[in-house]
Amino acid sequence: MLNKMAYADKEQELEDLTYFLRARQSAIGEQLSVVCDGEAPDFICRRPNGALIGVEHTRVIYNPERDDVLIACHSYDPDSDNFEILYDSAVALANKEAKRRKPHWKHATETILVLDLVNRFRLEEWPEDNSLASEFSDAGFIEVWISDHASIETHGEVTAIGLFPKEIWGIRGQGYLGAPPYK
Repeated sequence: MLNKMAYADKEQELEDLTYFLRARQSAIGEQLSVVCDGEAPDFICRRPNGALIGVEHTRVIYNPERDDVLIACHSYDPDSDNFEILYDSAVALANKEAKRRKPHWKHATETILVLDLVNRFRLEEWPEDNSLASEFSDAGFIEVWISDHASIETHGEVTAIGLFPKEIWGIRGQGYLGAPPYK
C-alpha cells in the first residue's frame, strides 16, 4: 500500500526532484531547468524553448504486506504489486488533482505530477499494456510519473516509470531491468 508523506524540507525535495529530472531527461530527451521552488506547485521549471511548467511531487512509501516473504524467498507476485501501486497512484493523483484545481495554483494547465517511491522495494516488472494510462487521463496533469528510488544508494539514480500519457508509459530512462545499472 502506498502512503503519502509530506516532505520535511525543501532541500530534500529539491534533491529528489534533481534525481527525477535526470531520469526524465534520459527517458524522453527533454531537459528541464529548475527556476524556483514554491508550494502550488512545488517547483517551476523551464523547458528548452523557454516555456515554464510546474512540477508537483509527493513522497510515497510502498510496503508490500509480504515484506518478510520477499526478503526470505525473493518471490512475489508482480501483477499484484503493480496493481496496488497503480491503484494507490490513482488515489494520490486524485488528491493532487483537487489541489491543482485551486485558483492559486501556478501553471495549472502545465504541471507534471511525480510520485516519489522512496522505499527500497525495487519494481522488477511493469505491465507493457499502455491502455492503463487512460486511468490517469482525467486529471489535468500533462505527465504523471513514478520516480522509483530503489537505485539511489547503489547507483546514484532513480528510475522513471511513466503513467501518463500513453507515450511515456512504462519503465523508462535510467532503468535497471534486465541488468544492473552500471555507471
